[in-house]
Amino acid sequence: MGSTDIEENALIAQHVADHGHHRFQQVVYRGNPWDLSHLDPFAFFVEIEQNRRIVVMVIFSCHCFTHNPKHDVRKEEIPQDELYKTQNETRVLNEERYNLSKQLLLQIVKQLDGRHITVADAGRNFVTVEQLDQNGNTVYYGVFFEVEKSRHRGGHLILRVQTAYTLNSLNKRIKSARKVRFAVLMKAVFEGRTIRP
Repeated sequence: MGSTDIEENALIAQHVADHGHHRFQQVVYRGNPWDLSHLDPFAFFVEIEQNRRIVVMVIFSCHCFTHNPKHDVRKEEIPQDELYKTQNETRVLNEERYNLSKQLLLQIVKQLDGRHITVADAGRNFVTVEQLDQNGNTVYYGVFFEVEKSRHRGGHLILRVQTAYTLNSLNKRIKSARKVRFAVLMKAVFEGRTIRP
């Protein structure tokens, strides 16, 4: 391992340590413990142009494994042990979202550098992955995220995965939205430019 590799590994380790407070504690859903360590913050380098690499720090939201109580299909009151509370909101633990986060989410985010990203609106972007549900119907797993330049360590970007869930179909706006390479998107954010949908 060369000195550059060691320096880059040390830089990534420092960024991850700085964002350690974004880790989720284990939760218990209907008697089953959920290990959320796959949603721990992590960082990687992306080459935004030849010989110019920047760190992208990834942080996940609890929306990747919970849903809004307003969208809960149950008529009766939601059991207290199925609620997930943060400082800002109360959500409902969602088994489907949790399982998909374990099966697909981390892999998708780690492959973003090789994907074209659909620009949903200025500052909010998403990528979708097609998959088959149990009935053989086509459904989509949408991963919604935003990216901003860090205010503290100016040399890196923060990518927040806002939510991830299944979509039965893609609406017209999503289908017709602009697509860009991940590196192009990262470079624009790093330089303070906005990519329009």
